[in-house]
Amino acid sequence: MKQFLLITLVGDTKRTNVTLITELIQEYECVIEQSHLTSIGNQWVLVGQITGPWNHIAKLENALPPFAKEQHLSLNSRRSAEGNFEQDMLPYTLEINALRQENLLHDLCVFFNSMEVVMREFHTETNHHLFSNHPFDVISMKLYLPADTQLSDFHEQFMALCDELNIDAALEPEK
Repeated sequence: MKQFLLITLVGDTKRTNVTLITELIQEYECVIEQSHLTSIGNQWVLVGQITGPWNHIAKLENALPPFAKEQHLSLNSRRSAEGNFEQDMLPYTLEINALRQENLLHDLCVFFNSMEVVMREFHTETNHHLFSNHPFDVISMKLYLPADTQLSDFHEQFMALCDELNIDAALEPEK
């Protein structure tokens, strides 16, 4: 029976070769089913869901802590399960550009939580405007709305929030 192991690893971009991680996973005859790697500052972060037979996952689980210590990585792992909550949800993408606001992401999270929207992914970045040198936020999100959501009401409430926060946003069904 296929088992799932969720891992997060954090390492120095100059110190650790990510290939060593993929080799370790392959050595234990497991597969990276889903993953995301990103660099933030001088660190990289890998989040991955590993699958394999229970005995292979167990061996990999035991091999990861000494590997992480040897490679100077921060490790967090836990058993996971296959997710399929999207069946009763409507996928949407959101893109926001706004002048820098300290609590913008929090305000969005509070709003979406109150509307029972699941935030599946988000990416935030602060840039500086080319001509005015004012910092601005760029936020991208992948959202899942409950299938029974009255879309016109949701859109109206979201646009009211955008007006209140003075942000420009594009909310569209995922294609």
